[in-house]
Amino acid sequence: MEVTGNPCFTTNLKQRTYELLIPANVVREHALTFGDNIKYIDAEGVMKGVRGKWAEDRVCFKGWDSICRRNRLKERDTVNCEMLHIRKKVHSVKITVTRG
Repeated sequence: MEVTGNPCFTTNLKQRTYELLIPANVVREHALTFGDNIKYIDAEGVMKGVRGKWAEDRVCFKGWDSICRRNRLKERDTVNCEMLHIRKKVHSVKITVTRG
């Protein structure tokens, strides 16, 4: 796996496939902020994600189901999400899939 200076987290296929939840501890540890939209970047190209509404200041983005389908994610697959940012404001999530 490539080593980067950008904040990263891993996830897998969950029941709520329509949204990507950014772990609160990652947001806090790196003091990240988010706009209303992000770009999902995978091996196939770029797709847009729209920020969802959550209680407790959680951060999530819709459109994740399209990424799951396009990458044919299975339950045992692991997804590495690298958050690309400019001065702590995340603009894109680079996705790398490891088959399980």
